[in-house]
Amino acid sequence: MARRALVTGGNRGIGRAIAAGLAERGDDVVIACRDLAEGRSVAEGMAGRAVGFDLRQPESIDRAVAEVGDVDILVNNAGVIFSEPMLPHPRHFEETMAVMVAGPYHLIRLCALAMMRNGFGRIVNVSSGWGSFAEGLAGPAAYDVAKVALNALTLVLSRELPGTIKINAMCPG
Repeated sequence: MARRALVTGGNRGIGRAIAAGLAERGDDVVIACRDLAEGRSVAEGMAGRAVGFDLRQPESIDRAVAEVGDVDILVNNAGVIFSEPMLPHPRHFEETMAVMVAGPYHLIRLCALAMMRNGFGRIVNVSSGWGSFAEGLAGPAAYDVAKVALNALTLVLSRELPGTIKINAMCPG
């Protein structure tokens, strides 16, 4: 049975590879990204579709989820990375947290409603070793903080979501 999968940042890199893998196994893949034209081009190559949205804008997420419909598999992959220090660049910190923590939280909250109703759901938050205390938070500052928060969000939601919905963080590096 084909499941509907929503992959954020599925138009390039790791997200594109994840979307392609889901499409290959027969899932109905929807690529979510800011550049809708690029998303459509990538999605056509895997018999999927694309939806435009901006994780920094909750109303954009609301519109996209309404357009996509029920989601069975959610992959929160989209990210941003700034190499500058956090203190002199508060906008970079705010954007990083919006894209990699607040946006995924909002998506999970919206998609989990249908997952609970349908009795099935899989949520994968793409994290990084840079977001691990064990690995020393070795990446750019705001990125590290966001990945730590994403890992914490994953753990807390694993306790809140019913057993029919599995949520995990993965660190592809």
